[in-house]
Amino acid sequence: MLAVEPVEQCRILLPMITDVVELRTVRAHTVEASRQVGRTAPIELGVMIETPASALIADVLAREADFFSIGTNDLTQYTLAMDRGHPQLAARLDGLHPAVLTLIARTAEAAHAHGRGVAVCGGLAADPAAAPILIGLSVRELSCAPAAIPGVK
Repeated sequence: MLAVEPVEQCRILLPMITDVVELRTVRAHTVEASRQVGRTAPIELGVMIETPASALIADVLAREADFFSIGTNDLTQYTLAMDRGHPQLAARLDGLHPAVLTLIARTAEAAHAHGRGVAVCGGLAADPAAAPILIGLSVRELSCAPAAIPGVK
């Protein structure tokens, strides 16, 4: 991946990060691998905010991550302690639950405070009813399937 040209177009999004040490470890490995192939331009490293732990330490992560993407499917599942694959629980998973929205707001605030970009992906990003709420929480980038774009616009 480090051989991508131009390297400036390459960004790495790290899933399931729950501690800044994990981000630092990946960054150190990336810097070393870049050095080995003669790359001097840094590779941007982002954190997928998809656990309550990562959302709760978003301010710490934002000091070192280059960007955030909030994965609402996993964040909702883990925040509400429900298996989204369970037939009796899946209908109760609500990305607009106040606890989930609080974690999204906290993450967006941390990202903006440190000049980092923040996007939302997952089911909530494709929900037309959620778009104005996410905008109110200072989210300016939504990632959804092409078929969902007209409804979200």
